[in-house]
Amino acid sequence: MTLEKLYKMAESSNIPVVDVPLKGISAMAACINGKYAIAIDYTQVSSPEDEKVKLAHELGHCITNSLYAHDAPHDYIRKQEAIAKEWALNLLLPKDEMEEALKEGCVEVWQLAEHFGVPEKYVETALQLHFNNSVSV
Repeated sequence: MTLEKLYKMAESSNIPVVDVPLKGISAMAACINGKYAIAIDYTQVSSPEDEKVKLAHELGHCITNSLYAHDAPHDYIRKQEAIAKEWALNLLLPKDEMEEALKEGCVEVWQLAEHFGVPEKYVETALQLHFNNSVSV
């Protein structure tokens, strides 16, 4: 999944992505009057790979309706974050494509990160999800 395809997915889902200065966070999803939107503070985006995972994660909140108020109970926030994170991981690093990449010789975390165009930490999380059946927030 390319960054361009993620932006097209947002556009085709009628989810605007806007550049907004944010404090304490680098991106967020919101639902206002029944319409979703994503805000990204591009001054806090360190690379195209970072932008890709931020956008995918926020799309995950919108597509799965896993939103929460800033003052929601911590357990509820963790659950909603886990839902969005798992959706994004499955989109950017599908298990079958990871298995194929591993068979083709991409066996190091850095190789998988390059192959999928995501940060290494994201690959590590996807490996936990797909092969250890767990994901942490």
